[in-house]
Formats: sequence, C-alpha cells, structure tokens
Amino acid sequence: MPLFYLLYFKKHLKLTYEEARKELEDILEELQNKVITIDDLTAKTKRAKELVLFCQEKLRTTQEELDSLLEE
Repeated sequence: MPLFYLLYFKKHLKLTYEEARKELEDILEELQNKVITIDDLTAKTKRAKELVLFCQEKLRTTQEELDSLLEE
C-alpha cells in the first residue's frame, strides 16, 4: 500500500475496524435503498473506498502481528 494512504489513515481515520465496517454497511444500505442523492453519490463512494482500504490495511497488519506472535 502506498505510503500516502498509510499516512492518510493514521491522520484522518481515527476509528476502529468495527466502526469502519459499520459505516461501510450503512453506506451499502443507503445505496441499496436508494436513499443517497446523486449529489452525495460521489462523496459516499469516495468514503466507502477510504473505509475499504482502511479495513484491508487493518486486517493485513493484524495478520502480520498474529503471525509474528505465533512464530515466537
């Protein structure tokens, strides 16, 4: 993952994995129920992308930490 994203996550996404996942679920529900206006669609899609990248990075680092602990 590019350094820019890692720095962005640390600075702007001060949330837990569970909070990010819940927000993603909320965005998905809004999309499925067609409650998002066309004006908000781009912003919600951008936010969803940020949350997906955050969750992927959190899972990756957690896996690395667990692997490291299990090697000891």
